[in-house]
Amino acid sequence: MALKTLLCLLLRLRRRVKISLLASCFAFHHFQLSLCVCVCVLQLRVFKLAKSWPTLNLLIGIIGRTMGALGNLCFVLAIIIFIFAVMGMQVRTVRQQAGYAV
Repeated sequence: MALKTLLCLLLRLRRRVKISLLASCFAFHHFQLSLCVCVCVLQLRVFKLAKSWPTLNLLIGIIGRTMGALGNLCFVLAIIIFIFAVMGMQVRTVRQQAGYAV
């Protein structure tokens, strides 16, 4: 009941305060999902700020250009982790067959 009252109050005040997006998110039946979507949308406002802030715009551009190199690095890291996982399984199997406590 308190949530409905809060929702009605937020809907009445949405013209005075910039909370219309937040109020519309509370109106959905799936509260947690809508709150998550609302937070994600509000976090995307940083990109809108980047248009008017040249330093932030430059920083976001640099991060975007380095994503390709980070993808290659993550691929190599995944291969290394896979190789060491296979080696660990082989060592464990050999130790078990030899009778050592694993």
